[in-house]
Amino acid sequence: MKTLFTKAALLATGLTLSALTGCDKTAEQLDVAPKAAAQSADATAAFKASLALRWAPVHYQDTDVTGDHGLSGKGDYITAINFDGDWSGTNNWNNLASRAATAHGYYSVVETGTHWFITYAFFHPRDWTDNVLLYNIDEHENDLEGLLAVVRKDGSTYGNLQGIVTVAHSDFYSFVPAGSPLQANQEDVDGSLTMEQFNGGLHPVTAQEAKGTASKPFRTTSSTATVSSTSPRLRWPKPRPMPTTGTCSISWWTSLSPTASGTSASIRPCLPAPTAAS
Repeated sequence: MKTLFTKAALLATGLTLSALTGCDKTAEQLDVAPKAAAQSADATAAFKASLALRWAPVHYQDTDVTGDHGLSGKGDYITAINFDGDWSGTNNWNNLASRAATAHGYYSVVETGTHWFITYAFFHPRDWTDNVLLYNIDEHENDLEGLLAVVRKDGSTYGNLQGIVTVAHSDFYSFVPAGSPLQANQEDVDGSLTMEQFNGGLHPVTAQEAKGTASKPFRTTSSTATVSSTSPRLRWPKPRPMPTTGTCSISWWTSLSPTASGTSASIRPCLPAPTAAS
């Protein structure tokens, strides 16, 4: 009969041998799994970025130069949430006047077995009005609106765009491209998408109004968003990584709405080429 001491010694020996057996791997082998996981995550993130780029809208932002709070059109600029160099949301209204408002847009990709759902969001530091009587009623700091793209997996690399849903304040508007199988049910289909050829493929064309920044598909009818031909125009040439979701650097031509004299501001690109995009 083994003594308690003998049992303890045998147990300790077994644990030691087990530990030695479990550690019988080289440093290179132990490093493979984390690297493989990281590479897989990087590949997934890179694909989602390219998917978001493939279906990103050609987006028009209307501008208004009237009123003190519009900053001669700058009050309607789409920019980054931290455009002023910090993540405080309580100083964006005031900082917009003195800081550069470089154009940015945000995206997020959610995947199911049959579809990708891509959210594109546009941030404005100001949601403003030129009516002084409504300053305390119809204005607020920070506004994020955009659209949801529904993409069906069809065996191709980036699938088939079946429709988009935009948000305009508290209302949602659904639009579909030609040939889409989506039909009205609990929600109406509000119209057909306008598509534009860009970067080797067709993209939905969307727009946001000045001041209130409501977004809708771009059309020429009164039932949808309309902008002047001199409104700033955004295109998405190359995505960049962003914590949790993403941000795309956007080419932006800052042609303002016609001034009182009937002329428009000069057109100029205000973004350098991306330097760290993947």
